[in-house]
Amino acid sequence: MQNKTLCSYPWISSAVRPKGQVIPCCRYANEYPGHEDSMVYSSDPRNTQHWVELRKKMLAGEKTEYCDKCYKEDESGIESMRQGSLKNFIPIKNEVVPLRHLEVSFNNLCNLACVHCSSYFSSTWYSEDYKKGKIGKIGVLQHEISFDNWDLSQLTDLKIIGGEPLMEQKKFIELMRKLNLPKMFLQICTNGTHMPNEELRFQIERCKSVYLEVSLDGIGTVNDWYRWPSKFEKILENLKTYEEWFGNHKKIRKIIHCVINAVNVMYLPDIINYVNTNLPSWDITWDWIQGPDWQQVCVLPSGVKQQLILDFSNLDKTYNINTDQIPNPYAVTIDRLKDTPKVTWDEFKSKTIELSDDRKLNFLEMVPKFKNIWENVE
Repeated sequence: MQNKTLCSYPWISSAVRPKGQVIPCCRYANEYPGHEDSMVYSSDPRNTQHWVELRKKMLAGEKTEYCDKCYKEDESGIESMRQGSLKNFIPIKNEVVPLRHLEVSFNNLCNLACVHCSSYFSSTWYSEDYKKGKIGKIGVLQHEISFDNWDLSQLTDLKIIGGEPLMEQKKFIELMRKLNLPKMFLQICTNGTHMPNEELRFQIERCKSVYLEVSLDGIGTVNDWYRWPSKFEKILENLKTYEEWFGNHKKIRKIIHCVINAVNVMYLPDIINYVNTNLPSWDITWDWIQGPDWQQVCVLPSGVKQQLILDFSNLDKTYNINTDQIPNPYAVTIDRLKDTPKVTWDEFKSKTIELSDDRKLNFLEMVPKFKNIWENVE
């Protein structure tokens, strides 16, 4: 019988978070029992007790609460990160192998405070929370890991996230210099507001292959609401510059990454049509909000969800997938719309109003498709 909980990431990977916690992958909880232990390891945090117990559970076919996102994607019939990880390495014993995959967040320095994000990954959010008295001090979360004592000799995959990684280009370049770039697959996750300097661009072009992944969760003012205080036109300008730089680089894949949430789900066809029409050289990849709870698509009123399910059921039959590795966004969104909400529609409204007031934004003007459902009460 196939083991449906096994994943290679706890054997071959490490993901470094802004404060120095080390987790198996980007979908794992940032804080778990004993996460502080991983912060004091100078060479290999994968041998702490939590990681050993995690691998033991996986080998036994037991589920863990920290991997629920991949389990949900398995059930939706799309290839989860868990499944993808087993293509090149299938663990058989509870012993780590040389690190092959590394994900790095240098700190939480970021110029945006996207609705679904938090102070943990955004210094702009951190400042907002400080002003509200939710945290006692202001500053940037960061770690002192230099990777000098890490064995990176077998590393083939590097993923750089933020905060906003292109605000930390010196640290980015220092790490790149430690690696065998002609053998490296590099993934950069950026918010699209900053561009690489000349040296970093040179290092990027030296890699074996690159995924340049720009986050975009809406078109026009929907983006400006959700990824505040970015401006859609500026991001579009930078996307055009990337096209000029990398348009002829076959090894550099340009990707729009969209996180489907309770706000932009109403605009899903618009996002797809816009990118296909105006940015045809860019692929689109998808993710679905798990937290915060009030941003999950299932929080919408039942009548709205039923209409979206009907609309998307028709659209998913005509959606052209340009690679089998990209899931049909309509089909998976239908599954997420059917999830049981953890908060009420009223809580969505109250948090949206609070955010609008804090940022002096008009939600219903910027996201007009909500005007007709705003007063809908379950």
